[in-house]
Amino acid sequence: MLRAVTTGTRDDEDDMSGTSERGPAYRRWLAGRTVSVVGLARSGVAAARLIRRVGGHVLASDAGAPASLSVEAWQLERDGCRLWTGGHPGEAFENADLVVVKGDPAARIADIENVEIVFKDGAGYDTRKLLDSVIGRYGEY
Repeated sequence: MLRAVTTGTRDDEDDMSGTSERGPAYRRWLAGRTVSVVGLARSGVAAARLIRRVGGHVLASDAGAPASLSVEAWQLERDGCRLWTGGHPGEAFENADLVVVKGDPAARIADIENVEIVFKDGAGYDTRKLLDSVIGRYGEY
């Protein structure tokens, strides 16, 4: 089952640091899992570091050009993460157990649109094309 989480919320940081009861369970669950991190600004880099620290495998991608990534983002590659720049290719999501996206859809529902590709059973789907294909067809099914 593919899961999605967001970056940038204080509650997530508290849970993952072990200051809540859920923190240790999250860390155990992440160990050995493959996680796709979409976007390598500060919160994406922090998420990737945390996942590596608890034993997870990181597939990280950023839409920016290679020159736009920070030194900290490039350090992830040296730390064992796989990195892609200039977009989010299918390989950046292969066999991912979890996808980390930018934003907080629980606070700002528009952030859910930060997802560009959805994977199911190993196949990638362009979310914009999926949404466009059902506009005006709500309730038909």
